[in-house]
Amino acid sequence: MVNATADALSALQIEVTQLSQTTLQNRLALDYLLANQGGVCALVNSSCCVFVNQHHRVKTDIHILKQQAALFHHISLDTTSAGFQKVWDWLTSWLPDVGTWGRHILYLLFFTVIVFALFFVCLQCCNMCCRQLLTLQRGYSAPI
Repeated sequence: MVNATADALSALQIEVTQLSQTTLQNRLALDYLLANQGGVCALVNSSCCVFVNQHHRVKTDIHILKQQAALFHHISLDTTSAGFQKVWDWLTSWLPDVGTWGRHILYLLFFTVIVFALFFVCLQCCNMCCRQLLTLQRGYSAPI
């Protein structure tokens, strides 16, 4: 979108530059023809102004637009993992280099072992909580 906008602005700037050149040439011709009457401005009895070409300003703006488009494109290509890949590579750097498939299999085994370890830890916690609950219930049901 930025490239299309920059191209459109460039085309418009070329047209404005050509139009200003044509206008200036016509003004010079009229001034030459009406020189004995004081020129165009004296004849129409108004103040005359000259178009100031801002060609360099438009070129600068187009250059800035293209730089920003390139920056946005670079940002869009950047991963949004927030450094997770670097941390993962550091954590798995001790694994032997056995190729892409071998490394994926090792990742899967590593993940499976961690999941089972967490499962058994949670199971032990639940077992302990149940024992304490039973102990508390027996303590309350004892005769006074």
